[in-house]
Amino acid sequence: MKRVARLLPLFAVLAAQVAVASETPPSFLLQWGSPGPGNGEFAYPRGVATDVAGNVYIADQNNDRIQKFTNNGVYVSQWGTFGTGNGEFEVPEDLAIGPNGHLYVLEAGNSRVQELTDTGGFVRTWGSAGTGSNEFNFPRSIGVDHAGNVYVTSGFAGTAARIQKFSSDGTFLTQFGSDGSGNGQLNQPGGMGFDASDNLYVADFGNHRVQKFSSAGSYLGQWGSHGVGDGQFDFPEDVAVSSSGVVCAVDVFRVQAFKTDGTFLTSWGTYGSGDGQFEGIVGVAIDGTGNVFVTDGTQHDATKFGGDSVVPVETTSWGRIKARYR
Repeated sequence: MKRVARLLPLFAVLAAQVAVASETPPSFLLQWGSPGPGNGEFAYPRGVATDVAGNVYIADQNNDRIQKFTNNGVYVSQWGTFGTGNGEFEVPEDLAIGPNGHLYVLEAGNSRVQELTDTGGFVRTWGSAGTGSNEFNFPRSIGVDHAGNVYVTSGFAGTAARIQKFSSDGTFLTQFGSDGSGNGQLNQPGGMGFDASDNLYVADFGNHRVQKFSSAGSYLGQWGSHGVGDGQFDFPEDVAVSSSGVVCAVDVFRVQAFKTDGTFLTSWGTYGSGDGQFEGIVGVAIDGTGNVFVTDGTQHDATKFGGDSVVPVETTSWGRIKARYR
């Protein structure tokens, strides 16, 4: 059965000066998408990522495809059909973009990762169903760090929760996390993002919190509890991190922004179907200019926020080099 449950992101910027974050939420800029199988339509869109050019890629889960859009939501292309072959998908849950510009797509139905070029060309695949190394039990999210290492979260309903780390070619490196609610333990881990030091922030869905790990898997901290107040979560689905170190975490109908130590900054979004409203957020990404993209699986659409924002970008006098990983 196809599920809707989570998705995010990081980009690396070599910078000499960091902009100061305000506590002003970003403004609603645009929304695109509607239910259906056509170009620019969605059936439970989930994972979202942006590349260095600002293009937006969305895992169109129940249409078993990836769709590519401009930064302003204009349809560009798509690839994938239902199946088990190379370049085919069964329930693509999430996707991430590596420093080589390649897409890494995580499939729930086929319990595997596929690496594709930015035009959809097949490169390689790895993974199968199970709880061993290089196996996935209810895979939920995928992310890529600055070095190109690939991380996959898996586990459902308190079963076999963990994060596996692979090299960019799919070689298993290590794993961390276990079932539970203690420090470093997980309950249905969801989307993740990376800061400039490659620390990993994970949406710990079933425990209603965000946890922070080093790239080697050492527990570094956490924040959040079950609720709808500032700094609380109602089943957080995904996390994205800006170049300046603002951590955006999403639950059902809002985005919350924090410092990397968990200090609350601001939030935006309410329940509903109007501009800037949500009924079921499952993915979040931040591009190289600080725009925030959110996918709503229930409303079958994507929304872009920007302008005066709590998510500034880093700047440098010699120009900015940026790369975005989910």
